[in-house]
Amino acid sequence: MFRNGHDELSVNEHESYTGDRTIAALVSFAESLIPSAGKAHNAVNSHPLTARSPKLSGCGMAGFVLVKKVPGTLMFLARSAGHSFDHSSMNMSHVVHAFMFGTWMYGKKYRTMARMHPGGIEKFWGDKMIKDQYFISVNDHSTHEHYMQVIHNTFKPLNGDKDSEADVYEYTVHSHTYTNPHDIPMAKFSYQLSPMQVVVKEEKKAFYHFVTTVCAIVGGVFTMAGILDSGVYTAVNLAKKIELGKQG
Repeated sequence: MFRNGHDELSVNEHESYTGDRTIAALVSFAESLIPSAGKAHNAVNSHPLTARSPKLSGCGMAGFVLVKKVPGTLMFLARSAGHSFDHSSMNMSHVVHAFMFGTWMYGKKYRTMARMHPGGIEKFWGDKMIKDQYFISVNDHSTHEHYMQVIHNTFKPLNGDKDSEADVYEYTVHSHTYTNPHDIPMAKFSYQLSPMQVVVKEEKKAFYHFVTTVCAIVGGVFTMAGILDSGVYTAVNLAKKIELGKQG
């Protein structure tokens, strides 16, 4: 989207739409711009669905891919039947602004996850690539590969509210660079979805669980008190016998 009829970045940066690619989302975004049409915009990037395009050389990519729950790889490389490339000088250095699986959690879902997550919520809980991390090609024919192990986590709160249930995908990532003069340099994002799922669920315990737990605690205290009393009694008797023996 261009403001004031300009399409030159040196005159006026354009805004990139980063919302959902659905009719409802696009219509809602367009309607949100109607009240401000024809007015000067000094902070257009404040809208949650837009972001300023960075002033960087090279290609900028943003979007999402729908994939099945099977291992796969996203590959970014220069290959075209209508173009020729000098792959020996191809530089695949890149920066990852954000990379995640599933949708980002907000509102009730996020609060549920933050409260029930066994390891606690880190700043980059769903994006282990870490925002704005750079990967630099030092040698020619360098390919950067990021291998991710993805696991599905489900959080079910006690109240049973479907709006509060959270389904999130977390992953671990290992990045490395290798060179092969016979391959086209590329940036590869390989992912493997774990066959296991982590389910964190809150449940009410029956009253008899409370009773048996209290009985177990009381019984343990009583047993320990008996052992302590027996030990003190034995020690006192032994001390008396030693004392009587000395007097005799």
